[in-house]
Amino acid sequence: MHLSQYRFGYKISQVKSKMNRFVNSTALTVSLSYILTNIQNRSNFRKEYVIPLIALLMTKYIVGDFDTGYTWSLNDIIFVSYVLLLSYAVVRFSK
Repeated sequence: MHLSQYRFGYKISQVKSKMNRFVNSTALTVSLSYILTNIQNRSNFRKEYVIPLIALLMTKYIVGDFDTGYTWSLNDIIFVSYVLLLSYAVVRFSK
């Protein structure tokens, strides 16, 4: 293997895979948040709280998070924070 195949200790294909997950989770979170914002809210909960939770659960289920494995890590905390904040921003500013 050539040294040019590695970047920051990872193979280039691993870096691309992580970037694809980041892009896919961002696109899905923004899309879901915007679509759910346009649906009438009949619950007793505010949209700013419910929609980010729905977007987080659906993104986690469809795309997965930034790492592999079943143990919690710093990447999981970053993923949850990122998706919740991004979804909250979309809901808040799409009014």
